[in-house]
Amino acid sequence: MDTTRAAPDSSYFIIELLNQVKAKNIIENSFFIRTNKPVYRNPLDLPLFNDFRPVKRRSVLFKKSIEIVPFYTHINHVALHHKGYYLKDYLALDQETVLVALHEVVDILKNINDSLYFDLDKIFGALKYGFVEQRRAGVLFSGASSFGESSISLSVPFYYVERNYQLTAADKKALEEEFGVSTQKEQDRFKKNHLISDKIGIGDLRININLPLSETWKDHLELVFLVTMPIGGAFVKGIAGSAFVGSPTVPVLDANILFDLLVSGKQEEVFQTVSALGLDALDSLSATLLEQSLTNERHFSLGFGFVNKLKIKDFFKHRFLKRWYWNYSLTCEYVIPSKHHRSFISKIDKKVIDSLDLANSQNAANTLQTFTQEALDRFFLRSFRAKIHPGVVVRSYSTFIYNAYKKWHFWIGSDLWFKSAEKVVFLDASAAVQASLDRPKVKNSYGLALSTLVGLSYKQQKEAHTLEMGLTIFSTYCARGVGKEMGIALKLAAYF
Repeated sequence: MDTTRAAPDSSYFIIELLNQVKAKNIIENSFFIRTNKPVYRNPLDLPLFNDFRPVKRRSVLFKKSIEIVPFYTHINHVALHHKGYYLKDYLALDQETVLVALHEVVDILKNINDSLYFDLDKIFGALKYGFVEQRRAGVLFSGASSFGESSISLSVPFYYVERNYQLTAADKKALEEEFGVSTQKEQDRFKKNHLISDKIGIGDLRININLPLSETWKDHLELVFLVTMPIGGAFVKGIAGSAFVGSPTVPVLDANILFDLLVSGKQEEVFQTVSALGLDALDSLSATLLEQSLTNERHFSLGFGFVNKLKIKDFFKHRFLKRWYWNYSLTCEYVIPSKHHRSFISKIDKKVIDSLDLANSQNAANTLQTFTQEALDRFFLRSFRAKIHPGVVVRSYSTFIYNAYKKWHFWIGSDLWFKSAEKVVFLDASAAVQASLDRPKVKNSYGLALSTLVGLSYKQQKEAHTLEMGLTIFSTYCARGVGKEMGIALKLAAYF
């Protein structure tokens, strides 16, 4: 947002007011505790699909398979960092010095016009426990073919992803009471424009190559090579929400114009100007917290591991165990560095702040301009392309499978997923710009998720092919640095 420059006649009065309310407290503290992008899990790494990776055996008759797997997953609270899930863990909504200064500013506005009063305690109290929710729904397409004792499989998801801000019912009511209850149409438009990000398209292509290592216990221990390729992208953005894009600059505001509008009684124009600033700040935050790539942010990855399927009866001789199997896998992927946008907040320059003398009105125009710029720098994120080193992803998957009369299979299992913390190596920005950014705050944490899963499947065998239908449900019971996700998938497969 930009405005036409006004004559600095009001600068003296504005500086006097800022000095009275000790407004320097506002610019001496950052509004952002951190600016990292939340860690998320690639759909291909979900435990809903790991069971569908083939483990070939000599007794397998059919050499090819095609699978279609509709799925749905949900995260009620996206982890904003390893230390918390709420906006208060990301934004400095509890800084006492800033709140006191803002209170005094609001009191002055109230004295000028009662309609400009806001209950900051109620507003900040409601926002503190805001959180981000995520939904994903789509279809995984997979095909596999065996070559002797080896096999290759390809998987790619077509899916929809949505992230949105959420508040408790009590907090929503508090904000509605403070700002006035708007119509349902206005609420829906506001949510679409500022509170929801969504898109639909194709995700990464995962290629698995299985090579036999051993035939111990009558089953193959197989070496697996994994290649993940970012072939997809979004077809449509902003279906129920919007697509948010960060900016490398902050808005421009002329405090003289705003003050002149205020004292002349043009409250509507003041409200529109302040609202536009607030929404710009919200959208810059949404570009970081809500925007999520359908692919792994265009990263390629290479990995390896092993899979095996063991008969429990080969270890424990008991009639009850003769139909039980243990299926397990362990994989490790290295994600190749690439360039992506990351959001930064400007550093607090103590020298600049100390040089601001709000008690001296001799150079009021320059002082006001510097103060305004510093204030905007505290509340607006700046987005730059940066080279990202994502690190490694480790998966461990284990299921106990019960084979009932060769047609029905039931299983229960566990899944471990770990992603190392990413590193921001360098930025596509000048040395002066890089020096002005608070880079430590952009660092995210590692992600760790422990999940349980249950499922069943039914196979109908024919002479030339076999049809299979299966259902898998999983839930994450322990997580750090990533949200607790749950999901369900329906497997439809044909082997021939």
